[in-house]
Amino acid sequence: MLRVSYLSPKTEVRESKIDGRGLFATADIAKGEIVAVKGGRIVDRETLREKITPLLGSVEIQIDDDLFIAPVTDEERELSMLYSNHSCNANLGLRGEITFVAMRDIRAGEELTHDWATTDDDDYSVECKCRAPNCRKILTGKDWQRPELQKRYAGYFSAYLVRKIAGLVLAVATGLTGIAGCAQTKRPAVQTKAAALGSRFDQMGWVSLYPGEPCAPQIMFDFHGTRSAASLAAPRRETEILTDAAKKNRRVHVLGKWRRGGQSNCSYVEITSVE
Repeated sequence: MLRVSYLSPKTEVRESKIDGRGLFATADIAKGEIVAVKGGRIVDRETLREKITPLLGSVEIQIDDDLFIAPVTDEERELSMLYSNHSCNANLGLRGEITFVAMRDIRAGEELTHDWATTDDDDYSVECKCRAPNCRKILTGKDWQRPELQKRYAGYFSAYLVRKIAGLVLAVATGLTGIAGCAQTKRPAVQTKAAALGSRFDQMGWVSLYPGEPCAPQIMFDFHGTRSAASLAAPRRETEILTDAAKKNRRVHVLGKWRRGGQSNCSYVEITSVE
C-alpha cells in the first residue's frame, strides 16, 4: 500500500539510540530541503486522547490548538509514521504545519530529529532521552513559550505556534506600553456574564490580546467598548485585522454572536465580521 506520509528517498528507518526506531539520512541533505510530510486523519484532542493514543501510542502531530493529524488504525499507523524522534539539538523544523525541512546542512548517517517545542502546545511534562549536550532533561508541552527556543527555532515553528508566539510578543509589548504610559486610560474588566447564547453582538471599541490563560481555547482577544467588554474569538482573516488594530490602538467595529465556552461561566463573542 502507498504510504500516508512522505519520507524523502534520502532517508531510512532504523534503530535509534534516542528511542526505538528513528529516521536517518542516507545521503547529504541541504538546508531547506523537504525531509518528510506528515499525513493522516484530522482529529480533535478528545478523539486523540480517548480513542487513538490508547490504541496506537504517540502517533500524532499537532496542527492547531485542538486539532491533530494522526492515523486511526493499526494499518494506517505504519504507513503514516515519520519516526523523527525528539531532540533538544534538532536538525529538522516545520514549514507550515505538516512539512519537515532541514534547518541546516545534514550529513549522511545523521539521525533526523525535531524538537517537540516546534509542534506542541499541550499540558504534558516528560523526561527527555535525547542525550544531546544541551538536553533540557524535562520536556513540557509549553516549551514553545521559552524565549531561547523561540530564538533558536525562529522560522521553523508550526504555523499555528507562530501565531501564538506573535500573540505573546504583542501582549508583552502592550503591557510594557501600559506600564510606561503615565496617562493610560483605564478600561473595564471583561464581563463574565454575557447576553443570551446566540444573540447578536454589534459594537465599536478597542481590542487587546487576551492576557494569560483564557477560560475557552477559542478566545484570543479582549474587547473594550463604550457599552460593555467581552472576550473575542476570530477566524484567521479577522485575527490579522484585530492583531493589527491592537498593535496600533485602533478602534474597530465588531460583529458577532455570543457563545458559551467549556465552563458554565465562560462566554465570548464569535466574530463574523470586523472593520
